[in-house]
Amino acid sequence: MFKLTDEQRAILEKTATMKQGEIVLVNALAGCAKTSTLKMIAQQNPHSRFLYLAFNRKIVDEAVQSFPLNTKATTLHALARGYTGRKTLKYLNMDMIKEILNSEIGNSSDYFKVFNAQKAYQNFCQSAFSIDELDELKVDVRKKMKEDFTKRIKNKNMDFIINQRVDAIDLVEEIHNSILNSNFTTFDTFLKEFVESADERTFNYDYIVLDESQDVSKLLAKFILSLVKSKRYKIIIVGDNNQKIYGFLGNTNLALVLEQLYPNDVVLMRLNRSFRFQKDSKIEQFSNRLLELRGEKIIGARVSVPAPSPQDRVAYLSRSTFPLLAMSIHQILNEKPYHLYGGVSNFNIEEIKDIYNLYIYTKELKRRLDDELIGLTIEEKIKKLADKRDEKRFPKIKSNSLKAFSSFTELENFASSRAIFELENNISIVYFIYTKKRALEDIEEETSEDIVNQFFSLIDTHSNPYSNTIISTIHKSKGLEFESVTILKSLVVYATNDEISSVSSENGNILGLTKVGIDFSRKYRSNQELVELLNSAEKSDGNIFKKRKRTESIEISAKDSEKRTPKIANELIINQKMSNIKEEYNILYVAITRAIRDIQISNVNYIETLDFLEFINKNLNEIIKISQGEASPLVIEIEKKEGKGKKIIDKGIIYEDCFISITTLLALLEEL
Repeated sequence: MFKLTDEQRAILEKTATMKQGEIVLVNALAGCAKTSTLKMIAQQNPHSRFLYLAFNRKIVDEAVQSFPLNTKATTLHALARGYTGRKTLKYLNMDMIKEILNSEIGNSSDYFKVFNAQKAYQNFCQSAFSIDELDELKVDVRKKMKEDFTKRIKNKNMDFIINQRVDAIDLVEEIHNSILNSNFTTFDTFLKEFVESADERTFNYDYIVLDESQDVSKLLAKFILSLVKSKRYKIIIVGDNNQKIYGFLGNTNLALVLEQLYPNDVVLMRLNRSFRFQKDSKIEQFSNRLLELRGEKIIGARVSVPAPSPQDRVAYLSRSTFPLLAMSIHQILNEKPYHLYGGVSNFNIEEIKDIYNLYIYTKELKRRLDDELIGLTIEEKIKKLADKRDEKRFPKIKSNSLKAFSSFTELENFASSRAIFELENNISIVYFIYTKKRALEDIEEETSEDIVNQFFSLIDTHSNPYSNTIISTIHKSKGLEFESVTILKSLVVYATNDEISSVSSENGNILGLTKVGIDFSRKYRSNQELVELLNSAEKSDGNIFKKRKRTESIEISAKDSEKRTPKIANELIINQKMSNIKEEYNILYVAITRAIRDIQISNVNYIETLDFLEFINKNLNEIIKISQGEASPLVIEIEKKEGKGKKIIDKGIIYEDCFISITTLLALLEEL
């Protein structure tokens, strides 16, 4: 047995003497023996009964194999299924909603109604609201959609989209009762019913252990809170606040909720020594560039790492799915093995086939019409294509939800204007397949359906689950570790005038920031600021010189400044399209901490972000001063020119060739 750390020993001692109603919250950083510690807690209390809950099926399966017999490891879904009967399970989809509401999808308006009804019911099932609180659900949905959609779509569509979704909540009770009174249930429905009745149940366990608490559904959170409220159990909550990456699912950080609701019952503990990688490794250094800004630090504690060998587990990770498809094809063309983690089942292949069919049809129809489409607005093009629909045989569309669209142009515009992100993603995949099919000899150009089938079949056939080369999204890699990790380049699919290209960016953007042009004149510091700087340097330990060299921001005279001040080419502002900046940084942290020995980062956005975090950490003392309204040698003043000849004075710092206003800098750091 390995030697316990002081932190592990403290946790074992505390959990052995817990009383009913007490809550132990453990913030366990990546690779810090969290699972081993939980297993030891169960082992040292052999006469107690443990319920181990996790959101992820894979984590539960591993726990079943490794935890002692006094522990039942399960997901909330599996636990609920044991208490809610055995009705036939069905997946909630638009066809089911269409049948319940007795609706037909004859046009895009019908599609949007059924789509919103499905989303509204999912919002209800995944929320902490009961069926009697639909008005409160409306307020919550409106608020969240407004926050999210303001950043992702044009304002002219925002109110319409939000109103349609909120109005659809009026259909929730009809849908819910219809499912309850049927001979089947859905995953969403039976789980909702189980949690709603949890207060009436007593579970035969002494300890309730929740893993990955930073990313739990609001429904699971409500279930745990009902157990806490009962005061019958000893509650152990474990997670890593820096690995919260499923906010897009509406997940919440339960540990933070418990701290606020039960401050007198909560004991805070931590694990920060990682046995995954060594001290002073690149992995440790990159991780701490983010963690130190949050008042945390991870310490590499692995004694030695294995030398490179053919048996190494090598991972290629990506934030999005397109690079995974590209990497899979690269491996196929170069006859190299790989395993696409999660397989092609992650993709809605049937819908992609229909969209591909519609794309090819529309492409050929546009070629026939040609001059008739020149100069038309997008709305006029959609109408023209609909009017000329009979000039080319229309493809057979199998997805009921897509039958209402007369052309790919209408579908693409609809998905974008209504912010249906799942549809937008599949449209991008269609573009991707079209650009790559010619490079693959195994794909024979027959029907559109054949091309899509062959594309995914090719990827699936070559994917070997026993391969040491793993291709995965960063999200799916969570909980895994590899000797070597490469973070792939981001890949974007562009389509203009029927020309499609998939490219990776050469210039990176700092996560949460975007570059804009700037028109300004430089203002110089006063002598008073220079004196303050010189006075502060009397107590300097030498770091001030490094900051000066890094930022190039101290002026002695105008002449000297002209020699040493970098040219300001752009201004960095908050990227309003990024809906959750903190989680984007968490995703980067998760990717880095999958590595045991080697980490390579090809994604230029991540490279630029890590460089920026290094700059922030090196200048942290000065930036803290700035945040407190104190003078700092990093700060410059510029006179910015705005519209109609207006000029404003703005204060900020220089990073490389960019100006960052104090307002922007502090807004970003608060997000992190």
